[in-house]
Amino acid sequence: MAAKQMEEIQKKLATLNYPRANAPAQSLLFAGMERYALLEWLFFKLLGDKSPFSQQNLQGDAVDRDEETSRIQYLAEIAKFLGITTTVDPEAIQGRGSYEDRMEMLRLIVDLVEASMYADNPEWSVDEQVAKDIQLIDAIAEKQSQIFSEECKLFPADVQIQSIYPLPDISDLEKQLSDQSNRLLSLQEMVDDLASKHPYNPDEEYVDVEAKLRGHLESFLDTARTFNTIYTKEIRPWTHMMEVPQ
Repeated sequence: MAAKQMEEIQKKLATLNYPRANAPAQSLLFAGMERYALLEWLFFKLLGDKSPFSQQNLQGDAVDRDEETSRIQYLAEIAKFLGITTTVDPEAIQGRGSYEDRMEMLRLIVDLVEASMYADNPEWSVDEQVAKDIQLIDAIAEKQSQIFSEECKLFPADVQIQSIYPLPDISDLEKQLSDQSNRLLSLQEMVDDLASKHPYNPDEEYVDVEAKLRGHLESFLDTARTFNTIYTKEIRPWTHMMEVPQ
């Protein structure tokens, strides 16, 4: 069964004009330059002319270990870029799992290439498709009241969508929005008017307390100055005139 499926994959490769489609199946599924060359060819078919990667086109088996490691890493980065793997996964490039697992991964990539090369519209692009999808969503949004109406019969008879979740009339919603906006504007005008009549003072609550505290401090300083004067003129000279005990 697996051999039959691999034959079908190789037939697709031949249809896609891959020059080494008749290479032994083992060499396409297991680590080696034959597999890496195939993956590179498939990846660049998917990347197209605007590829951010440059094709290496290494040929033959006479490649040292460093070059092979570098190529595996490079292919792993392309695979992640294309979304084939979620991370830069060199092991996936070399081949992981059973014979069937390896074959399934290769089949998926070949199918992607086939789909991209034989699309109904050769001028198709992702950007254009996104634009068309957005237009479709906008059109559905505009016609949702009709699409989800009972006439379209999108729901079973026992599911009364409209009765459970009645859709409010758009004009009512617009009127409510206008009323709330007017109320908000009126409140804002009242706040501005009050603010103009009563200047905002963030320290207003502490003005009286600050005045009392300043009074206490000034009284204390006066007392301290008076004491210092008495001490300097009266007490200190008197203490210096006393005889030191023998």
